Amino acid sequence: MRRFAELYRKKTDLFSICVISAAFWLIVGFIMFVMRDGIVWGAMTDWSDQHFIIPEYLRSRFYATHDPFPDFAFQLGAGQNIYNLAYYGIANPLFLPAYLMPGVPMSTYVQVLGLGCVWVSAVLGYFLFKRHFSGAMPLVLALMFLCSGALIFHSHRHIMFIEYLPFELGLLLLFGRRDKPAGLLLISLMTCCVMLTSFYYSVGAFAAAGVYLVFLHLGGKGRGLLSFLRETWRKIVFAALGCVSASVLWLPALAAILSGREETAADVPLSRLLVPTVDFSIMLYSPYSAGVTSIVIIAALYMLKNGTAQFRLLSVMTLCFTMLRGFNYLLNGMMYIDGKAFIPFVPLLLLLVGSFVSLKSWRRPDIFAALAVTAVLAAVSLFIITYTRLTFWVLIVETAVTASALLILVLCGKERFAAAVLLVTSFEVCLIENNLENFVTREKMDAFNSSSLTELVGDTLDSDDDFYRFADSTTDRMNVNRVVRMDYLLTNIYSSVSNAGYRDFRFDTSFSENRIRNNAFQTQPLSVVFSSLMGCRYRVGETPEAMLGEELIASAGGYYVFSSSCALPIGYASSNTMNEADFAALPAYEKPEALLENIIVPEGGESWSADDTLPLDIDLSPLAECEAVSLENGVYTVDSDSDFTLTVPLPEPVDGDIILLSFGADNRIGDISEQKDVIIEVNGVRNKLTDPKWKYNNRNYDFTYVLSSNEPVTELTFSFTAGNYTLADLDAHILRGEVLTGVMRGKDALKTGSSRTAGDSLFGTLRAEEGGWFTLSIPYDKGFRILVDGKETPYQRTNTAFVGFPVSPGVHQIEVEYEAPLKKAGMAASAAGAAAALLLAGTVLLSEKRRRPAETI
Repeated sequence: MRRFAELYRKKTDLFSICVISAAFWLIVGFIMFVMRDGIVWGAMTDWSDQHFIIPEYLRSRFYATHDPFPDFAFQLGAGQNIYNLAYYGIANPLFLPAYLMPGVPMSTYVQVLGLGCVWVSAVLGYFLFKRHFSGAMPLVLALMFLCSGALIFHSHRHIMFIEYLPFELGLLLLFGRRDKPAGLLLISLMTCCVMLTSFYYSVGAFAAAGVYLVFLHLGGKGRGLLSFLRETWRKIVFAALGCVSASVLWLPALAAILSGREETAADVPLSRLLVPTVDFSIMLYSPYSAGVTSIVIIAALYMLKNGTAQFRLLSVMTLCFTMLRGFNYLLNGMMYIDGKAFIPFVPLLLLLVGSFVSLKSWRRPDIFAALAVTAVLAAVSLFIITYTRLTFWVLIVETAVTASALLILVLCGKERFAAAVLLVTSFEVCLIENNLENFVTREKMDAFNSSSLTELVGDTLDSDDDFYRFADSTTDRMNVNRVVRMDYLLTNIYSSVSNAGYRDFRFDTSFSENRIRNNAFQTQPLSVVFSSLMGCRYRVGETPEAMLGEELIASAGGYYVFSSSCALPIGYASSNTMNEADFAALPAYEKPEALLENIIVPEGGESWSADDTLPLDIDLSPLAECEAVSLENGVYTVDSDSDFTLTVPLPEPVDGDIILLSFGADNRIGDISEQKDVIIEVNGVRNKLTDPKWKYNNRNYDFTYVLSSNEPVTELTFSFTAGNYTLADLDAHILRGEVLTGVMRGKDALKTGSSRTAGDSLFGTLRAEEGGWFTLSIPYDKGFRILVDGKETPYQRTNTAFVGFPVSPGVHQIEVEYEAPLKKAGMAASAAGAAAALLLAGTVLLSEKRRRPAETI
């Protein structure tokens, strides 16, 4: 009989896995070949410019250096601590197999990986649910888990939102087993892998694991804190040792985050965190929430009164998450309020659903009360929270359908009907969410893989052995983090963490435009000043128009490569210095000239005046004549339902000089809930101000433009987007072209020969005629070690954001090395954590062996 039961169980499990697999491929196939035919399994948003591009870069860097623990990324963001990219695959065990497959494009590997994580998570979810329920309920819950908002959606958008789930579910399954040495070591391995795959979500994953431990304890005979600790201390200790074992990633990553994380626009007052509210948007439907359906809220309300202690715990958790934003804020690292932090809790939420639906009988008054309260809470949430029109109707219709199914279950006992409704609503919501995705098309992916960009860049790099950068001014998002070769050095970077000083220099100090709505997305500006300062000798773009001092040298496949005669070296010395405090006091339009003519130093420096920056008279009064624009006290207020343009002639042609244009823009007026992004383009140079409600608001309230051309400029063409916003404080100046064409006057270049770096260091020779200061256009950071003629030299911040130091006259050998802060400490902690876990597991094993003979006697 026992053997028969085991065989039946295995057949049941196999059948369930087959059903889960069929449902999985049905959804994926329907999305790819029916709803959105002609796509790859990847989104234009973030997947295309981060989640396969950065792992591809990391893999290529490993092939070039054979360094498994790199420190520095010379190729991105003008040179950055490589742990700024930790979120995207450094030390990620799921990416390591791709290193053994050099012939497989990372784009293909990541598509397969995303789908694999979903399937494995759903199957492991089934076995977790089977621990607590019998019959068809585990399969129903596994299918609901498969269809939850985040799981499939983020397999093609933000893979780190879900790639830790197999390890989290493995941890939950291990928590339900006895404390055997092998199982305890596996707990350490699971926690380590959770952190290595997604340290951001490890907070929520470990919080969910902690709740599950308490849940299991409440289901047993023990009560009280001491009883809980006696039962679980081994699991907790081994889980903690797993976290310590992941220190090789999270310690240097934490150091990078603390120094480089971009502030969010969310200003969250304490009252908002503590005062109860009702926000279904952080729990229901959306892939940026727990992504469940309304059955979770109904179950929480009913089981709060009628459930066992175990499920009352889950009910309280669910309602606290829905009504107290403080939990949300803590799980999001105290940065903003966003429902994505609750994704790790979805398996626990579905356990609550399973307990509710599996009840043998229901108290009808309590069911009616739960449905009524859910309806009231939904109405309150719709009133308080701004929903999209689609989500608005999904909430109303799905809640009504689910409530009707429950009434039929309670009144008529139609359990299969109720289960079918739960599955159908889950499937429908899943398909609706995924249909909203902006997928990469197969045509675009093929064009990317066969791009002429690689050949053009390669030919240019092969023709010049000097140390310089490429300016990538293409508009294709897929190119922002694209490193075609290890000697292809870019100023671009798109990462949630980046060098803060460089980011400020890019967006504020250099007078460059900001055309992207998220400041984490740092693209090369269309500014000849920025290109010169960053040592961009070459530029690749999508139009044949050259900036001042540029010459078109090659083109293919819609790309154009320009050579600039005005680029500074990446490293140079000069006796022309200016004090940082004096520089900060300059008006913004004089700073480009000051940066081109001097090295800005923290102290000392010479007096300086902007002799080559002159005012330019531009008459913008015709703007007030537009029907949708009004002028009052020098402030233009735009209130337009459509885009419009305005052409303003210049007093005289600007030939061989640079136009510096700026004005203030603000959309924090009128009905904020109706506001949108503001985009204003001038002669092809674009600035964008983000919708003030968006959590990643770029705060670009000062629109700045550096306009230059090899042809005379006779007019300015303004393009304004529709919307309601104000414009004020128009300012225009001319920067004489001689400042740029003569940029090397009084400067001595660092000569590196063919040593364009692929690793963590660079070498070069400097012949300083007069001494003074040396500066590298590599962003300042802790961790550099600089040797001048073999002697370690302290370094300071130059040009407000870069590495520099005083230098004496003469010929010097300069060596620059970088070591990521806390990296060595992280490696030591990881080794110690792994050793401690093995030692403790051995101790447990010996203890068991000693106990067995005693028990036998």
